[in-house]
Amino acid sequence: MSATVCVLTGKGHSAIGSIALWGPQAEVTLGRVFRPSGKFEGYRLGGIYHGHIIEAGNPVDDVVMGCEGQHQFVIHCHGNPILLEKIFRLCLACGAQQGQLNTVLESTVPAATLIEKEACIEQLGAVTLDGVRIIQSQIDAGLSAAIRGWMNDTTVSVDSIHQQCRHILDRSIVAGRIIHGVRIVLAGPPNSGKSALLNALAGSEKAIVSDTAGTTRDWVSAAIKICPFRAEIIDTAGLDPMAIRQSPDAKAQQMTLALLRECDCIVLLEDATNPSIAIPTPESIPVVQVVNKCDLFQPKPQTGHVYLSAKTGRGIDALLETITRTLGAQDLKPGEPIAFTPRQKRLLEDILQCHDISQIQRILRDGFIAPFSQVM
Repeated sequence: MSATVCVLTGKGHSAIGSIALWGPQAEVTLGRVFRPSGKFEGYRLGGIYHGHIIEAGNPVDDVVMGCEGQHQFVIHCHGNPILLEKIFRLCLACGAQQGQLNTVLESTVPAATLIEKEACIEQLGAVTLDGVRIIQSQIDAGLSAAIRGWMNDTTVSVDSIHQQCRHILDRSIVAGRIIHGVRIVLAGPPNSGKSALLNALAGSEKAIVSDTAGTTRDWVSAAIKICPFRAEIIDTAGLDPMAIRQSPDAKAQQMTLALLRECDCIVLLEDATNPSIAIPTPESIPVVQVVNKCDLFQPKPQTGHVYLSAKTGRGIDALLETITRTLGAQDLKPGEPIAFTPRQKRLLEDILQCHDISQIQRILRDGFIAPFSQVM
């Protein structure tokens, strides 16, 4: 068998698509379709490579490619099904033969650990290439390296492991946002410019913009990229304490309050020309304070606020930078250990309850580094 190629992602649109390529001639096929970015010194097990799929010397798509075993690779590209099909056909044209999805797990990394197998599965659900990179880095480094270190270091203390577990769980919150995307709610009083801001962020007329208070009675959303996040931006009904008790706005008000409790970040707008009373938000949800309509009136600056005009676009870049910082993107360094599945997070939380090193090592051995085949 020379090289075999198979699309891993299900049919239909998705944010990220994945294609497996394996076999003795897989590197030869890659050499014809993949152009690595930067300095390239050959493929190594666990390596993560950013570059482009090329056709006749021209770039087709920006991709992340992982070396998951000897002669075993997974290409992660943008999830348009037409693009996936194109890359798949390019691999066939460059010498690979078509494989079947049900043979991929048996043919690639057959003796993989639980972390390696979970990484293979979770990468298929990532919504950004940055998310794919984070998961891929846990296979040979990241979480795997941390677990091996705890297992092999006979001098490591329970307190040290506990401290590292807490750091991993904290970083995992940010990593989860990059891997799975975030939901950002635009909130504020009626006519504060939420719909105009949604349109400015989306680059299209997604919501009705009007000077009449209460125009939006249902929520409207748009998906955008706020590097490194894929964000769903939601425009909600203006919060008005009186409307909460009055029909027909009562239902829309309750829906807005529910969205505030379930999102990853709240962008709380205030009208620079008509300051209103403070709107309470859930304490557990990060908030970005925004003063809109600064093209009409320039208020006295307050620390921690973003001043912008959704109408003219002035201040939008500052808003995006503040959102990225508020969601903690700058706190996550490449290759740092994170837990990328609920099962891994539960095991780390179990370790935090353990005060015996032998019990901790049992969890590490059985829950992280055991061969995948032993738990099937």
